Amino acid sequence: MQRLPVLLDPYRADTFPYLPELAEGCKVSYKEWLKVFKKSTPTFTEHCLTAEHKDGTPEIGARQFTDDFNMILDALDKDPHAEVPGYDVQPFSCDQLCVAREQCLIRAGFKDIFLSVKREEDEAAMPILPIVLKELDSESDPKKRLILAAQGVFAGNIFDLGAAASAEHYQKRKMARKQAYEGGRNATNNNTNSENSIITDSQIDGSAPLCVANNSDADLTASIMNENPTKSDFAHTRDKLHPRPWLIDDLDLFLERLLVVQSDQSTARYDKAVLFVDNAGPDVLLGMMPFARELLKLNIEVVIAANELPSINDITASELKHLLPDIFAAEEMKTSDENINPSDDEENRPKGIFRKAAESGRFRVVSSGNGLPVIDLSRVSPELSAEVDPKAINPDRLLIVLEGMGRSIETNLRARFACDALNMGMVKHPEVALELEGKMYDCVCRFRLAGQ
Repeated sequence: MQRLPVLLDPYRADTFPYLPELAEGCKVSYKEWLKVFKKSTPTFTEHCLTAEHKDGTPEIGARQFTDDFNMILDALDKDPHAEVPGYDVQPFSCDQLCVAREQCLIRAGFKDIFLSVKREEDEAAMPILPIVLKELDSESDPKKRLILAAQGVFAGNIFDLGAAASAEHYQKRKMARKQAYEGGRNATNNNTNSENSIITDSQIDGSAPLCVANNSDADLTASIMNENPTKSDFAHTRDKLHPRPWLIDDLDLFLERLLVVQSDQSTARYDKAVLFVDNAGPDVLLGMMPFARELLKLNIEVVIAANELPSINDITASELKHLLPDIFAAEEMKTSDENINPSDDEENRPKGIFRKAAESGRFRVVSSGNGLPVIDLSRVSPELSAEVDPKAINPDRLLIVLEGMGRSIETNLRARFACDALNMGMVKHPEVALELEGKMYDCVCRFRLAGQ
């Protein structure tokens, strides 16, 4: 593993110090940070029970994971400087707690407990991608398109099973959809109106429907936490984001820096952008892929950096590479909103922006070398390091984009680079909201110039 060449000193990955002696002025104590991990543990345990296990005994593995990780959390609760034999828990931080949790899963016999969830979400989101791209293409103004694409990034980033609030709502929605499906099937069999069995977001949450102004945070989550999301679900989520200005809102500053108007045409200040992506499903497919495509339109070379190893519902580089043919085909079928099947008539379709860029070497996926839902940029893969080596790309022409709460808020929010950098993520932990003096589901869009 190597240090990202454009990363400047001093650097500490974690945005919020956990150790008491480092947390002067912080609003959240280390005990409260431990509770964040404690609250999410049941979600991990539940997914262990249905995941592939090396010995074929997921029940035993789930119990072992739960006992081991709770033991670690309890030990650190008593003494934040405690060493736990066999586990890397020091220095006590968000990054190291994520490391310890992955160690517990591996030792309990699990490799990727969220694999089925990622596949389901990818399959549900892929048919919506052509519709999202078509909507973006209908806007002729590059700035307006980029604003819409940025809003899509935040809408997609709601899907995060590492956050207890999002995970709880995901399970609630999945159960409600199952009940609605079964109720509709029974109603059909009884020759009754199946609409009576539809469970709405307001019934699930006890809140107003999505069409009502000033909807609750539960409604915002509801529109994307859907077992079978539709275009309207995604559009609702995007439209119901907290209004601008966001908690941190440098979007206009970024767009002013990005777009250079020459001869009545918009070109870009950058030659290359490296995008660190987060979750599978709507996040990467409906959020980051359309955003990447807008950069490609500006003739910017785009490199997507994804995890090497599985962690929560974060997409891996190998998984994303496997999806690329479907992404290419989905773009090339964006002329129809109905019955979209990315595998149909591929040879007869004109090549899209993604495929052309990939074939010319201007769009690719690389492994970041990471295996966590956060990232320490002092430890990245040689492959990623080479992409931003100043010998290969002038830092003045390079853009780094960090996306997702883990990579852009809980870590690296204050990281400094030798190039321009953009952090985009949604607040999904109350503790993070408290530290940033914001609220749940606030959007963070932080842009800074090189060296800032």
